[in-house]
Amino acid sequence: AKDFGLLRIVGAALSCFIAAITYPPVGGHIIFLFPILLIFLLKTKRLTLAQCGVFVGLGIALSAALYFADTSTVSSRVSTVSIFSDHQDNPTREMGVVAKIPQFFKNIAIHFEPYYLSVSGEYNLRHTAPGFGIISWLGSFVLALTLLAFLTQLLRGADITFFSKRRELFLLGFLGYLTATMSAALTWDSLPHGLRSLSGWPFLSLLVGLSLEWCLQNRGLREVATLIGIGFWLVFVHSYFTELPAQTSWWFDQDVGDALNKYKNEPEKWREFIQKRQYPSVARLYFERAYFPVDE
Repeated sequence: AKDFGLLRIVGAALSCFIAAITYPPVGGHIIFLFPILLIFLLKTKRLTLAQCGVFVGLGIALSAALYFADTSTVSSRVSTVSIFSDHQDNPTREMGVVAKIPQFFKNIAIHFEPYYLSVSGEYNLRHTAPGFGIISWLGSFVLALTLLAFLTQLLRGADITFFSKRRELFLLGFLGYLTATMSAALTWDSLPHGLRSLSGWPFLSLLVGLSLEWCLQNRGLREVATLIGIGFWLVFVHSYFTELPAQTSWWFDQDVGDALNKYKNEPEKWREFIQKRQYPSVARLYFERAYFPVDE
């Protein structure tokens, strides 16, 4: 418990609070993850019961501060994309609360689709790089290989010391990502949603890291894993710096920047362009004030 002193507890509570108010899905993830994390810290003796009480107390005190904050903008967005919203595009708007439970679990399952995790990633290219998924095809391969090895050794009655010594970490990685998808599953649009489950990515990294550790400890796999890892890195870097800019230009509004330069002296043509682009009204207002100010 010495490695988790009071300063770290305060820092962890403040970090959770800042993350929660910065992006609501992270706040939802923290709520789902909180009891799991506390049990893990207590079980592994990284946190005493007294320190746990301090952490919980700080969390409650900081959460109470939200009462005095203006969260109307955030609440409006959350109420629109929630599976409980009355938005016209919400496919579950006519369902009762009980009927939405299966949809909630279905939304969770979508975030575990192998193709999404390994290759496609999210459709919004601002959030993930196309062709590499959330954990990439390399990460998925290593995870599958490690899982297969564990099941094989378990069925054969072979030594599984590596896995037994790290079972809490493997479980934390899985539950950490699962609870992140639970937060994203409470929404209805653009699923699977990589950004809304973003806080689960470190837990996926934990799983992949543990799997890589297992590979590197096996003499027959060490060299092969290293060569595949170097090859993957080269492919990713090449794709990221050569192909990705062209693929994501629309998502990062290159055409909007080009139009601003082209129509900087023709505001009416600019407004016609941005209207066809179906740009959000708030962003359009920013451009109007920044580039086409009205003389008082």
